[in-house]
Amino acid sequence: MTITTTTEATTTAATATAAAAALHSDAIAPKEEPKRVICKRCYLLEHRSASQTSPQFLRATQQYASLEFLRTKQHPLVVVVLDIADLPFSLPRLPINSGARLILAANKVDLLPERARRHEQRIRDWIVQHVKQQGIPTSQIRHVSLLSATKGWGVQGLLRKIDEERLPTDDVYFVGATNVGKSALVNQIISQQRVSDKKRFRITSSPAPGTTMGTIRIPLHAV
Repeated sequence: MTITTTTEATTTAATATAAAAALHSDAIAPKEEPKRVICKRCYLLEHRSASQTSPQFLRATQQYASLEFLRTKQHPLVVVVLDIADLPFSLPRLPINSGARLILAANKVDLLPERARRHEQRIRDWIVQHVKQQGIPTSQIRHVSLLSATKGWGVQGLLRKIDEERLPTDDVYFVGATNVGKSALVNQIISQQRVSDKKRFRITSSPAPGTTMGTIRIPLHAV
């Protein structure tokens, strides 16, 4: 009887110890992030800045997204991403209606000389003048953000302005010419937010023109 009791007690104690160890292991084990699966084209773009897809093929198969749908939106909130080192050529031709609300996101300010960056308001006024030359009234321009998607400068300020302008039912449209840094900016925004599965929403970004094909939709809770 004693042996049986001792055996049962030992077994119970061992089971309890194993259970506690398992609970402790679960508590301290780092949570594995879901792996990001990408296609061959994205891999070549990210790691070699090269693509086997020609611009002619993309145009022939209508892979380049049209922005004409913005004309049909009532008071859309549009973030126009531009390359501050390539004005006015990095300003896209925007097919927008008179009710559109524009936030200008001037990317790559880190490329400007340090002395120039001290005159932020003069830089903003200069950007607005270029936009006005496209026939867009200043009343539609809600804000001009100076930022660097690479270094993360000004990203939080941009997000605050978006939150101020965005209505509960609003989508936010990031548009811009080739290689102005749209994907890099969205990736930087996601990286600065408290999102558990950041890799899931990460966009392929590379120096190769035409990296992004079509329209990419990202839920607002990720940003």
